[in-house]
Amino acid sequence: DVKGSFLMVTPERDDNVFRSARNIPGARVMAAAEVNAYEVLKHRTLILVGDATERLQKRLGSADSTRED
Repeated sequence: DVKGSFLMVTPERDDNVFRSARNIPGARVMAAAEVNAYEVLKHRTLILVGDATERLQKRLGSADSTRED
């Protein structure tokens, strides 16, 4: 049960999901390639679909890859 606004991140742009989400109050759908920090922080809930997590990690880099030991 999602309350408030949510951001759904899909691996790629999916027009059917985007059109369907238009009818849900507080919903925002973005492809992983379009996501930015502002959009993530603006919404109460973040939903990652399929391999959207992997695509975000590749695009933004993981915390481990920027760490120097």
